[in-house]
Formats: sequence, C-alpha cells, structure tokens
Amino acid sequence: MTNTDSVTAPALPEWGTIPVYRKLWFVGTINALGVAVAFLNVLASLTLLLPGLVLLWMGPVYKRKKGAVVLHRVRDKVVFCIVLVVVLGWNLMRQGADGEFGQTASLPTCESRTAQSHLKEAVKNSPAGRRLKLEIQEILSAALTQNAWKWNAGDAVVKDQNGELLGYFCEAEAITNAGKRTILYSISWTDKTKGRWYIEARF
Repeated sequence: MTNTDSVTAPALPEWGTIPVYRKLWFVGTINALGVAVAFLNVLASLTLLLPGLVLLWMGPVYKRKKGAVVLHRVRDKVVFCIVLVVVLGWNLMRQGADGEFGQTASLPTCESRTAQSHLKEAVKNSPAGRRLKLEIQEILSAALTQNAWKWNAGDAVVKDQNGELLGYFCEAEAITNAGKRTILYSISWTDKTKGRWYIEARF
C-alpha cells in the first residue's frame, strides 16, 4: 500500500468570531444602499459603493445558511459587479440626458425628470403651497402649455431676438393631496453660463 497526502478544506471560523465587516449582511447593505442612491445621483452613490466594493473584494465574506457558516463565492461577487456596472451605466446616461450629471448648457424640458422633480419642490415650498399644505403625489402628464396667453405670452417657447432659448411655459396634470389639479409652470434661465435655471409654479 502507498500513502497519499490528503487535502482538506480550511476550517471555517465560528460566526461569532467573524468581524462584522466580513459578514455578507453588512457588506451587502452598504452596496445595496449605493445602488439605491445611484438612481438619484451616480456620483453620490460612489461614496457608498467604493467602500462596499473594497470590503467585498479585499478579503473573505461569510454568510450563514441553515445555521452553518458559508463562504460567499467569487462567482456571486462577479455577478454583482456586472449588475452594478449595468445599473450605474443606465443611470449615468439617464441623468446625463436630463442634465443632472454635471452642468450643461441645455435647459430641462417640461416633461424631463429633472423639471418634474423641481416642480414638486416648487409647489410644496411656494407660499400658496405651504399655506394649503399642497403636495404633488404624481404627475400624470407634462408638456408645453397650449395656453401661453395665461402667461401674457404669445408662445410657449421663449427665445430672444437672436433665437437663443430663454425658457418654456409648461402645463402639467397632477394628482395632489387635494385631488387632481392643473399646474402651470415656467422654466427659465437665471445664469446660462453656469447652468442655473429656476421653476415658477402657478396653481
């Protein structure tokens, strides 16, 4: 008979001895929060994702399965990173299209996500909105207004004599905490060179 060396897998540590930053629930929570924030702002999400990815890859990560300690597989880490790249790329393109990523020289359109988000804040924080405690819960539709005369204007698209865009007059159908309302709002430059603009709402 010949003797052969047996190879055994290294013993896994006891759950109570594993540092919290090496446990999947902790690492996963940081990365999940980073992914959630990415839907609002990609740059802000990196403050969570970068530390989360360092913890994920710079050492073993453990989880419990049916009471036993299990090592988180490298394959699962790779799959998460692939999904993360897709999510970040999609949000980067979406936020860039809406003018949310960095300063751009384009004015948000009436129906853009950026304009709708700012419209909700404009209504909520306006003097009338605070007095009535009015909040927009959902915007059903948003577009250039067909009633520019309500703004004492002849056209919903405002340009200067050189044809440069100055602003829009818009109209939205919204569900508020006080029922369905039509919200008139304007989008105008305050400082085009710095990408600054504002919304004025009427309701």
